[in-house]
Amino acid sequence: MNVIINKLDLPCDMKGVINSYCSNKLGYTGEDLKAIEKIKEKKRNKFMKLRQKLELAEWYKMGTSVHWLHPGKYGGGVYGNKHPSKVYGGGTLAESQYFRFYNGLTTYCKRIGDPENDYIEKLVEEGERRRYYQAII
Repeated sequence: MNVIINKLDLPCDMKGVINSYCSNKLGYTGEDLKAIEKIKEKKRNKFMKLRQKLELAEWYKMGTSVHWLHPGKYGGGVYGNKHPSKVYGGGTLAESQYFRFYNGLTTYCKRIGDPENDYIEKLVEEGERRRYYQAII
Protein backbone atom coordinates (compact mmCIF):
# COMPACT_ATOMS: atom_id res chain seq x y z
CA MET A 1 0.00 0.00 0.00
CA ASN A 2 2.88 2.37 0.75
CA VAL A 3 4.14 1.99 -2.80
CA ILE A 4 0.81 3.16 -4.21
CA ILE A 5 0.52 6.07 -1.77
CA ASN A 6 4.08 7.19 -2.52
CA LYS A 7 3.31 7.33 -6.25
CA LEU A 8 0.48 9.79 -5.68
CA ASP A 9 1.33 13.42 -6.28
CA LEU A 10 0.42 14.62 -2.80
CA PRO A 11 2.23 16.50 -0.04
CA CYS A 12 4.06 14.36 2.52
CA ASP A 13 1.62 15.36 5.28
CA MET A 14 -1.34 13.99 3.37
CA LYS A 15 0.54 10.78 2.53
CA GLY A 16 1.26 10.35 6.23
CA VAL A 17 -2.42 10.74 7.12
CA ILE A 18 -3.41 8.18 4.50
CA ASN A 19 -0.74 5.78 5.79
CA SER A 20 -2.04 6.19 9.33
CA TYR A 21 -5.43 4.88 8.22
CA CYS A 22 -3.85 1.87 6.52
CA SER A 23 -1.46 0.78 9.29
CA ASN A 24 -0.72 1.25 12.99
CA LYS A 25 2.28 3.05 14.54
CA LEU A 26 4.56 0.08 13.94
CA GLY A 27 3.59 -0.19 10.28
CA TYR A 28 1.43 -3.30 10.53
CA THR A 29 -1.86 -3.53 8.67
CA GLY A 30 -4.94 -5.26 10.04
CA GLU A 31 -4.15 -8.34 7.96
CA ASP A 32 -0.60 -8.43 9.32
CA LEU A 33 -1.88 -8.27 12.90
CA LYS A 34 -4.33 -11.13 12.26
CA ALA A 35 -1.51 -13.25 10.80
CA ILE A 36 0.71 -12.49 13.81
CA GLU A 37 -2.06 -13.50 16.24
CA LYS A 38 -2.62 -16.70 14.29
CA ILE A 39 1.08 -17.55 14.59
CA LYS A 40 1.08 -16.72 18.33
CA GLU A 41 -1.81 -19.12 18.94
CA LYS A 42 0.05 -22.15 17.56
CA LYS A 43 0.78 -24.72 20.27
CA ARG A 44 4.46 -24.88 19.40
CA ASN A 45 4.92 -21.12 19.80
CA LYS A 46 3.00 -21.08 23.09
CA PHE A 47 5.23 -23.87 24.37
CA MET A 48 8.40 -22.06 23.30
CA LYS A 49 7.29 -18.85 25.04
CA LEU A 50 6.53 -20.80 28.21
CA ARG A 51 9.89 -22.57 27.99
CA GLN A 52 11.73 -19.27 27.66
CA LYS A 53 9.81 -17.72 30.58
CA LEU A 54 10.60 -20.71 32.76
CA GLU A 55 14.27 -20.65 31.77
CA LEU A 56 14.59 -16.92 32.51
CA ALA A 57 12.79 -17.30 35.85
CA GLU A 58 15.16 -20.10 36.92
CA TRP A 59 18.18 -18.08 35.82
CA TYR A 60 16.88 -15.00 37.66
CA LYS A 61 16.29 -17.00 40.84
CA MET A 62 19.87 -18.33 40.76
CA GLY A 63 21.26 -14.80 40.57
CA THR A 64 24.11 -15.66 38.21
CA SER A 65 25.56 -13.65 35.38
CA VAL A 66 24.59 -14.02 31.74
CA HIS A 67 27.88 -15.83 31.01
CA TRP A 68 26.45 -18.76 32.98
CA LEU A 69 23.86 -19.42 30.27
CA HIS A 70 25.92 -19.79 27.11
CA PRO A 71 29.26 -21.41 26.38
CA GLY A 72 32.16 -19.10 25.76
CA LYS A 73 35.71 -18.35 26.73
CA TYR A 74 34.72 -17.91 30.41
CA GLY A 75 33.29 -21.39 30.91
CA GLY A 76 31.23 -24.26 29.60
CA GLY A 77 27.89 -22.55 30.07
CA VAL A 78 24.63 -24.19 30.99
CA TYR A 79 23.71 -24.82 27.39
CA GLY A 80 26.91 -26.48 26.30
CA ASN A 81 27.17 -29.81 24.50
CA LYS A 82 24.74 -32.59 25.38
CA HIS A 83 26.29 -35.15 27.67
CA PRO A 84 24.68 -37.66 30.05
CA SER A 85 26.92 -36.62 32.94
CA LYS A 86 25.95 -32.94 32.70
CA VAL A 87 22.74 -31.82 34.34
CA TYR A 88 22.51 -28.86 32.00
CA GLY A 89 23.94 -30.59 28.94
CA GLY A 90 22.20 -29.00 26.02
CA GLY A 91 19.57 -27.68 28.38
CA THR A 92 17.32 -30.72 27.94
CA LEU A 93 17.73 -32.43 31.32
CA ALA A 94 17.40 -29.22 33.32
CA GLU A 95 14.42 -28.06 31.28
CA SER A 96 12.66 -31.37 31.82
CA GLN A 97 13.16 -30.99 35.55
CA TYR A 98 11.88 -27.38 35.48
CA PHE A 99 8.76 -28.50 33.62
CA ARG A 100 8.13 -31.28 36.14
CA PHE A 101 8.08 -28.73 38.95
CA TYR A 102 6.04 -26.25 36.89
CA ASN A 103 3.48 -28.89 35.98
CA GLY A 104 3.16 -29.98 39.61
CA LEU A 105 4.69 -33.07 41.12
CA THR A 106 1.44 -34.35 42.65
CA THR A 107 -2.21 -34.36 41.64
CA TYR A 108 -2.87 -31.63 44.22
CA CYS A 109 -0.48 -29.17 42.56
CA LYS A 110 -1.63 -26.67 39.98
CA ARG A 111 -1.11 -27.88 36.41
CA ILE A 112 0.33 -25.99 33.41
CA GLY A 113 -3.10 -25.02 32.06
CA ASP A 114 -4.31 -23.68 35.42
CA PRO A 115 -4.45 -19.84 35.37
CA GLU A 116 -3.60 -19.83 39.10
CA ASN A 117 -0.27 -21.60 38.52
CA ASP A 118 2.18 -19.03 39.90
CA TYR A 119 5.38 -21.07 39.80
CA ILE A 120 7.19 -18.64 37.50
CA GLU A 121 6.10 -15.63 39.57
CA LYS A 122 7.41 -17.32 42.73
CA LEU A 123 10.78 -17.92 41.08
CA VAL A 124 11.00 -14.25 40.12
CA GLU A 125 10.08 -13.24 43.69
CA GLU A 126 12.85 -15.48 45.07
CA GLY A 127 15.30 -13.85 42.68
CA GLU A 128 14.14 -10.40 43.80
CA ARG A 129 14.60 -11.35 47.46
CA ARG A 130 18.06 -12.76 46.83
CA ARG A 131 19.17 -9.64 44.97
CA TYR A 132 17.67 -7.37 47.64
CA TYR A 133 19.50 -9.14 50.49
CA GLN A 134 22.76 -9.23 48.54
CA ALA A 135 22.49 -5.49 47.97
CA ILE A 136 21.99 -4.89 51.70
CA ILE A 137 24.98 -7.00 52.72
